[in-house]
Amino acid sequence: MEAPESTELDFSRVPHIAGIPRYMFRTYLQSFLSMIMALVRADSTAAFEHELGLWFFAGVVKQRWKNRRQPIPPRASLAALQDH
Repeated sequence: MEAPESTELDFSRVPHIAGIPRYMFRTYLQSFLSMIMALVRADSTAAFEHELGLWFFAGVVKQRWKNRRQPIPPRASLAALQDH
């Protein structure tokens, strides 16, 4: 998992669905499918790692829903907030 503040990606410029970067839906759908495959293979460690990613995504969805009326700040604004 990549922390939003450690990426060079400007989240205000990427396409969003319901306030969530669109690429995250694909990433976590793949994670869900990988978790299912790990469960079929009885690889509990891999299944757990993929599950953690899904819980992270669920947290992002929950937080974006909570803040749904707030705009996504541009990357420069995020850097200024971190300096304080």
